[in-house]
Amino acid sequence: MAMSESLGGIRVKALSDGAHTLAPDELYRLQRWENSVRLRMRSQYIQYVRGYLDEETANGIVRAAVNWLPYWEELGYELGDNEFEQAIRRAAGRQ
Repeated sequence: MAMSESLGGIRVKALSDGAHTLAPDELYRLQRWENSVRLRMRSQYIQYVRGYLDEETANGIVRAAVNWLPYWEELGYELGDNEFEQAIRRAAGRQ
């Protein structure tokens, strides 16, 4: 996890023991990290919408987001209404 020596351990702890076991500072750091992951995925999806990325890759990004969604929700993330999050909602059957 980029330049952090502890963020990997925090993510493992959240995935294995649950986000509720994190200290407030750990939770904050992990939420910021996962938000950056989502923003990068959203940017890639926007590249698809604009014709710069192929559909197969875009579908893979959406599938990955659907797989991570329960974890992200445990961290407090809620789906918004932008194009990427609408695609996640459709793929997850949450229309």
